[in-house]
Amino acid sequence: MNREKVFDEEVDAISRDDRKRKSLAIDMDTYWKLREICAKERRTLIMQLQLLIENRYDELFDDEQL
Repeated sequence: MNREKVFDEEVDAISRDDRKRKSLAIDMDTYWKLREICAKERRTLIMQLQLLIENRYDELFDDEQL
């Protein structure tokens, strides 16, 4: 996958989303693994991170809300 094309698509997706964001730094190996996951799942980095975090959060904390 062309890295510049993917980056441009992410910038477009972020600029359309007016929610406030916080920056997050990850090592390069993890970054490229995430990019591969995103390409396979056809999601942006933001969308994939949100999904992964939401799923894990639900696994950890759903029992506490009973």
